[in-house]
Amino acid sequence: MTPKEIADLYYSGWINKMGDLSEVPIARNFRFRGQVASFDSAEGYRAMAREAGAMVTKFTVRHQFVDGNRVCSIIDWESRPHVREMDFTGRPMKGMVFIEPDGLDEPALGQWVTRAAAFVRSLPARPNARILTATSPMEASGCMTR
Repeated sequence: MTPKEIADLYYSGWINKMGDLSEVPIARNFRFRGQVASFDSAEGYRAMAREAGAMVTKFTVRHQFVDGNRVCSIIDWESRPHVREMDFTGRPMKGMVFIEPDGLDEPALGQWVTRAAAFVRSLPARPNARILTATSPMEASGCMTR
């Protein structure tokens, strides 16, 4: 596997898998020291990525430079506070998030319901599925009834 292929797997983990870097080969003696965080193992770094990945709302690789076995990337990313991967059973539930109460003011709740509804609409139809309709995101969230 080339360094560029490894970098592409890494960015795919952030862009498509909410920070799941389990498929990304990371050196056994991996260590990272930074101003904001430090990690002594690949598993520690992967755990951080899984937790932070649920908060990332935009992750774009603007440009990559490849020189032999080195890859340098310029990225843009945005995140949402008060959001983490759902893990109420003690095991992370991929594709599901827990939103803390501070992240659920009325506009934010509507945005989350709209985002969830768009995701569900993108899934293939299930045979014999019951279709529910709502006139507003607040009604769809169960916070408001007809």
